[in-house]
Amino acid sequence: MTSQSNQSYPQLQKVFPRWVLFNNHNEPVCGLVGRFLRRKLLEFENRNGGMRNAQLMHVIEWLPKVWLHVNRIIEVYNSSEVTLGPHLFLGCPIDPNLTQTWFNNLWNFSLAPYLVEAIREGLQHYGVKPGTQWEDPLTFIEESYPWNCSTSNCFGVKQVQTPSPSKTCPPLTRIRKEDVGFDKIILRSTVASTVSDQS
Repeated sequence: MTSQSNQSYPQLQKVFPRWVLFNNHNEPVCGLVGRFLRRKLLEFENRNGGMRNAQLMHVIEWLPKVWLHVNRIIEVYNSSEVTLGPHLFLGCPIDPNLTQTWFNNLWNFSLAPYLVEAIREGLQHYGVKPGTQWEDPLTFIEESYPWNCSTSNCFGVKQVQTPSPSKTCPPLTRIRKEDVGFDKIILRSTVASTVSDQS
């Protein structure tokens, strides 16, 4: 017993988790959405006899651009610390009859509300950066939308028909400068600069 008390036990080292942070602008995160979705598409094509689906490929090439666009908009009005990670885009279904509805729901219920809050918060915290004009986040989506539809149907009040005639796709939510307070910030800065010029 005395010999045990004299023994020196190796100290137990506490192991703390280590976090490695990656930003959205550099690899491996920057290309994750494209790599992940291309892999899902290849698996889908292999299960379906190797038949290529050009429409799905076009959507999969488009989604990483949308993710980068959303983050660029956030950085214009807020900071890179509140940009979105790729996780929302990884759930894209690899089914030509579901992708449009999935994206429209993603935009309406996740991306648009987050953009409104992030832009509003950034404008309140940082104000408007000099020379910044309002840019509607939906403009890029309208110009590059990969599904066939008329602009009035996809981005207006009417419903959009997906390839399956029995299903409808909700219209995309537009984010106006009034929704985020951009017009009030501009008005306040204009009034403030006018008052300072008169002094």
